[in-house]
Amino acid sequence: MTFRFAHFVIGIITLGVFLVTGFYMKSVFPSGYEANEIIRYQFRANHIYILMVGLLNLLGALVVSHTCRNWRYFTGLFGNILVAVAPLLLIIAFFTEPVRAIPQRPLTLFGAIACGAGVVALFISHITKDTFSYRRG
Repeated sequence: MTFRFAHFVIGIITLGVFLVTGFYMKSVFPSGYEANEIIRYQFRANHIYILMVGLLNLLGALVVSHTCRNWRYFTGLFGNILVAVAPLLLIIAFFTEPVRAIPQRPLTLFGAIACGAGVVALFISHITKDTFSYRRG
């Protein structure tokens, strides 16, 4: 299985989870967490993070991976793994962290860091000498 296909499947599943978590928030919030604004906003933030990593995984399905085994390949591999793992961390965080209503949310933090570091690693692995040059054609 290639990373393109894996990112596509992870992205589709994550967007499905995004819809499920939205339905969960719509059905549970009116009775469960309406009085506590902190919990409500933490749920909403994690809900949007799930959308973000789902879309990033779909975007990752479009990124061309390098075939030669050099530093670009391994940087891209590292970035692919981080972007693929981030949805799992953020989905688990959605169901476990907001109900405690504490400001420290380690799973959300690790998921966001994995997502950001993965995107940066993928960007670095695709930089060439012509990346930032402008050519008039």
